[in-house]
Amino acid sequence: AQQVAERVMVRPDHPDSAVTFRGKRWRGELDVSAGPRALVVVNRVGLEDYLRGVLPIEMGPARDPRDMAALEAQAVAARSYAAARMGANVARAFDVVGGVADQAYGGRDVERGETDAAVRATYGLVLTFADAIAATPYHAHGGTTTAAPDEVFWRQSPSPWLRPVDDRAADGRCFCAVSGRPGWERRFSAADLAEALERWGGAYGARPPAGAGAIRAVRIAGRGPSGRVTRLELETAGGRVLLRGNDIRYVLRTRGELLPSTAFDLAVEGGGGAVDAIVLRGDGIGHGVGMSQWGAIGRARAGQDARTILAAYYPGTRLAPLQ
Repeated sequence: AQQVAERVMVRPDHPDSAVTFRGKRWRGELDVSAGPRALVVVNRVGLEDYLRGVLPIEMGPARDPRDMAALEAQAVAARSYAAARMGANVARAFDVVGGVADQAYGGRDVERGETDAAVRATYGLVLTFADAIAATPYHAHGGTTTAAPDEVFWRQSPSPWLRPVDDRAADGRCFCAVSGRPGWERRFSAADLAEALERWGGAYGARPPAGAGAIRAVRIAGRGPSGRVTRLELETAGGRVLLRGNDIRYVLRTRGELLPSTAFDLAVEGGGGAVDAIVLRGDGIGHGVGMSQWGAIGRARAGQDARTILAAYYPGTRLAPLQ
């Protein structure tokens, strides 16, 4: 029988060229290995080249010349986030996932001139706290106040540089108002709620063993320092369900899309011990921890440089070259 290699490294012919996989070009090399159920394909690429494929997706192009300060802040935050995870999990063959679990990454095809310039301008710089690289999460739109990690129930070591930050200018206007997003609204019928619990709740301990059945009550059971909902309680015919922190966004999906944020108010429709529907009205996009990307753009347009933006969202950190 012919022996099949369990691991193959795919490299480009020239250092400045790329390898193609699934119709996209990737810098570096592809490490292809046999997993339990499928092939595992890892793009092994230098950190600076990796960032060139992150910034265009995570923050997009500069819409205003002043936005370069925000792009530079994003470059440092993304570099710090990735560097903090390098080698952190020896049980897997990669450091970060190219998606919402870590950072969006599109490879060579998404690279742009202005985002490449932001990577070059901040070459090798990371944020540190007490001489260690700071893990620096970020999100799209934080509203008036960013969140603390315990508001989203992240399981992580204490991170003093991640705490609620008032994201309003001196005139009271939120820096992220430049996004033009006035807020959002989502309506869930009782059937929608039961389906969401059945389809998505199991992964978050929110699926009643006998099924949800009728929804009898929904209430906000807790809020965090930033005002975000930390506990959402549902009484169903199948039992009580408690959704916590960021899990709320993953369970209460609309057509597969996550709930924009946990910064919302709740209105319940129905009566007589039954819920007909709920309406959530909220602000912000994402988990809310760390830098608000739209807030960073607003701060940049207000004249703040990258260093000032980073100090605002990650208080107590300092810029240092990656060792």
